[in-house]
Amino acid sequence: MDTTIPSPSKKKKKKKKKKTKKKTNIIEIQNVKERQEKHIAEAFTFYARFEEIVEDYKIQSDIGERILSQLSSMLPSIDNVNTEFSSNSNPNRIDDCNNNNMYLNYSPLANNIEDLFSIFSKCINNLKIYLVEMEDVIKENNESLKQLSTNKHDIEHMLLYRGESNCKCSPSDWHTIIMAEYGMIKQDIKMKCNIYNQIVNNKMTKQNELILLTIKWKTKPFINNHVLKEVNDLIKVDHVVVS
Repeated sequence: MDTTIPSPSKKKKKKKKKKTKKKTNIIEIQNVKERQEKHIAEAFTFYARFEEIVEDYKIQSDIGERILSQLSSMLPSIDNVNTEFSSNSNPNRIDDCNNNNMYLNYSPLANNIEDLFSIFSKCINNLKIYLVEMEDVIKENNESLKQLSTNKHDIEHMLLYRGESNCKCSPSDWHTIIMAEYGMIKQDIKMKCNIYNQIVNNKMTKQNELILLTIKWKTKPFINNHVLKEVNDLIKVDHVVVS
């Protein structure tokens, strides 16, 4: 029977090996944590840039709404002036004084409408520009996501770390949030461009038609407020409270 007792030095070597392995795992997890934090910070930066453009989009939408309201309030004046011109126009008798008064009333109104359409046109062009800027941010975000590590080992560590982290939104989560907002805003801007084209192409739009278009512009039928509320609640929990 072998009664040989293992030497203390061998035991020490085994313990040392376990410690080294444990230390290596800790370092690996720490590296994954740092990479994950970096990716999350980059993803949130894309979201922040996107939201800055969304704020500009909201400002222009409000401007467009005010322009439509002013135009709809002016339309009765346009109809009245046109009626007065037609009723006072007589090919056999021209009252120069009366007609001059009509032109004096009509000229400021025409200038006001022209100014409003100029602002309205710039508003629509800005909305188109903001849509392109949003798409640029999304393209950059897509490229960033492609560069993320996808090996099985890193994914396991990331999922493990995600359970411990206060930040529950992953880079792909931030991308999903951006795309959800973008899809709705794109449809809304397309609708607003169609409203503008409809008014410009139909030079004489009735007041009730313009009021309906104003309501459509204001209510934003393609914007789902329930989805936006869920997104905002998620961001408050994930980012605002943590910071």
